[in-house]
Amino acid sequence: MNRKFNLILICILIIGIFNAGILSAYAQTESATAETAEQSSEQETGENETTPAADENSTEAVPAAENETVTEAPAAPVPEAPKGNINSKEIGFYWAPSANAEHYEIVWGNDRGIEEVRLELPADDWTCQSGRCILFEELPSDGNYSWTVSAVNEAGETISEAAAFSVKAPLPSSEGYLPGAVLSNQKPLSFQWGDIGSSASTYRIQILNRDSDQICLDKWYGLDRISFVNGVHSLDTDEYLPSGFYAWRVQGRNEESVSGWSAWKDFAVNCTECDLGTYLNTETCIIAPNGSVTDPEMSFTWKTVMGASKYQMEIKHSDGTELLLTDITPEVCGVEVCSWKPDIALDAGESYEWSLLTYGWNDIFWGSDNRTFSVAALPEAEKYAIEFIGAEENLSLDPDNQQIVWTDPGTGPVAFRVGVSDSEGNWLLVSDLTREEAWCDGLTCSVQFFTIPEGENYLFTLVPYNEFNIPGEPFTLTFSNKG
Repeated sequence: MNRKFNLILICILIIGIFNAGILSAYAQTESATAETAEQSSEQETGENETTPAADENSTEAVPAAENETVTEAPAAPVPEAPKGNINSKEIGFYWAPSANAEHYEIVWGNDRGIEEVRLELPADDWTCQSGRCILFEELPSDGNYSWTVSAVNEAGETISEAAAFSVKAPLPSSEGYLPGAVLSNQKPLSFQWGDIGSSASTYRIQILNRDSDQICLDKWYGLDRISFVNGVHSLDTDEYLPSGFYAWRVQGRNEESVSGWSAWKDFAVNCTECDLGTYLNTETCIIAPNGSVTDPEMSFTWKTVMGASKYQMEIKHSDGTELLLTDITPEVCGVEVCSWKPDIALDAGESYEWSLLTYGWNDIFWGSDNRTFSVAALPEAEKYAIEFIGAEENLSLDPDNQQIVWTDPGTGPVAFRVGVSDSEGNWLLVSDLTREEAWCDGLTCSVQFFTIPEGENYLFTLVPYNEFNIPGEPFTLTFSNKG
């Protein structure tokens, strides 16, 4: 029995070993077959593939990188300002536009823990179109700053060299004392505030209309208008206010710095016996155009009306044809003057009439004004022959007689605009002079300086104007002042 069982077991083992060998051989055969098929497929693919470059009859497009012209990266901008010492935290970044730029990126940081702040300005911004890009920013604190400007387009980015400047600590703020209660039929307004502990040369006062949340007064007053007794500054103004709720604040300034604002000081006006005509900025009053004008694309200006919610402008031809009727928001207004340019065509030699209506809150009508004007045909600007006398490029001013002299072009120009800018493009002086003020005597004209600091590479710019206020070709001269 045992011998039979052992024989059967031996047979089963032999059969299992035989079958395992068959399966192993089959698996190896299948693997070899698959590998052969894969190599064959790769060989066929390799034989059938052709690249576009090798096929002269191929109609496939050449890759964009080989067929398209890529725009060049813009030139690196050159930072112009700010540089050196700055007295205010409200600054403007200035630089010259770069060709091919799509937009600009300003990156600034300081030594007070701010490593990087990014600002952006499109290349078609109006400041860049005028020839000098400007981006305004209010800095968080005093300290040492550095900044760069990058010109960017689809081809790349170019970064300027870093520029550095320092912001000095401003003068300390003052405290407003008066007014601070209800003023009954009091005019003009008077103010009192504390000393700022430094030699401020002028003070700026702002008045806020609490009802409309608009600034209705913003003026600088010199020390000739201000008294100082027992640590208190006092100012009597010529300003009047109608009944309402207001707040005011004061700020000081000297040659080196500007103080912070004092806290807003609230007061009210109860005016029952006041003449409406004396109120500050409450009458609708057109400034221009009025009479004969020469610019058909001029801006229309009028006096800011304190607290107005909107203005309505109407422009008509002298024959009664309406050219424009539109509402204008107070956003076009500054503290004293509103200015807006309508998108209409005005023809030379024609006459027009325009009117302005003012509305308060809830569209309550406040007042109106109107003017007539005509557009004169513009004569072409004349070309004047002007030469600087005794002056060559890089002229050094005489320490005892700091003046620039040029040949008198005659009575064609009735005035001159003179300006002086430093090597960084910052304007130090801009002034309009009549022929008499420029000491024109038929042979020469001149301007004398008293406040030009010592330095080199100053640029003097002279622009003559004719009787129609049309500028002629500018004349320039580089000079230095060595004291």
